[in-house]
Amino acid sequence: MTSIAREAMYRSKKQTGGMFQSRADDARGEAGSLRRLATLNLRMSILKNSPNCWLRETDERRRKKSEALTTLENAHRDYYEMKMRMHMEIPGLLNRMEAAKQLLGGHKFKTWKLSLAEIEGNIATIDPCGLTLPELA
Repeated sequence: MTSIAREAMYRSKKQTGGMFQSRADDARGEAGSLRRLATLNLRMSILKNSPNCWLRETDERRRKKSEALTTLENAHRDYYEMKMRMHMEIPGLLNRMEAAKQLLGGHKFKTWKLSLAEIEGNIATIDPCGLTLPELA
C-alpha cells in the first residue's frame, strides 16, 4: 500500500467516524429532547389529573362528614323524642307512686323482693279512680 492509498483510507475512515460521531451527537440531542418532552408531558398529566384526584378526595371527605352529621342529627332527634316522652310520662309515674305510697302507708314491709315484671304489673293494676292494689304476699 502506498502512502497515498493509506492517506485516502485514513481520510475515508475519518469521514466515516465523523459522520457516525455526528449521528451519535444528533441522537443524544434528540434523546435529551425526548426526555424533556416526556418529563413535561408527565408533569402536565400530573397537574391535569391532580385536581380531579383532589376533587375525588374532597368529595369523599365531604360524603363522610355528611354521613356523620346525619348520624348525629338522628341520634339527637332520638334523644329529644325520648326526653319528651319521659317528660310526658314522669307526672303520671309520680302520681302512681304517690297513690301507691298512700295505699301502702299503713303496712310495714321488712323487705321487698319483687322482680321488675311484678313491680310493673302491680303499678299497671293501680286504678286511678279506685286506687286499689292486689294483695302482696
